Amino acid sequence: GVGHFVVVGHAGGLQKDRAVGSLVLCDQAVRDEGVSHHYLAPEKYAHPSESLTHRLQVQLDATGMAYTLGTSWTISSMYRETKEEVRHYAEEGVAMVEMELASLFAVATFREVHLAALLVISDYVAFEEWDEHLHAQSTSEALFAAMEVAQKALLKST
Repeated sequence: GVGHFVVVGHAGGLQKDRAVGSLVLCDQAVRDEGVSHHYLAPEKYAHPSESLTHRLQVQLDATGMAYTLGTSWTISSMYRETKEEVRHYAEEGVAMVEMELASLFAVATFREVHLAALLVISDYVAFEEWDEHLHAQSTSEALFAAMEVAQKALLKST
C-alpha cells in the first residue's frame, strides 16, 4: 500500500510576517480537535513524519522557494475560533490555523505511514477583521508550486 503522503492546502495566518501566498512547512500541530485523541496518548501536539518533512525541506531549498517552518493549530469547526484563542496561539508563535493536520498526523503515526504538510497562507484570522484571500492569484500560484514540490519529494521518498 501507500506509505508516503503529503498534504498540500491552505490555512489561515496567525502571524503578520507571513504574507498571503506564503508557504509554511508544518513541524507540529496543536491538537484542538476530536480525532487525534482517539489515536495518540494525550499531549499538546501531533507531529508529521520527520523524514518526509525533511525531504520536503530539501526540495524547497533546492528550488529556492521561500518558506518557513511553523506550528499549526488544528480546530475542528469552521469559523469557530474565539478572539481569545486566536490571540493566545498567535502570541505563542503558532503560524496558522486549519482543520485537518493534527488528525492526519495522528492517524499516520498510528498507522505507521509517513505524512507531512506544506500549506499556503490564504487569509488572516489574527487581526480585527477576517482578511480573506482564498482566491487570490498569489494563493493559487503558491498552491501549484507546493504541489510540484510535494510531487518531487514523494518521488524521491520511494
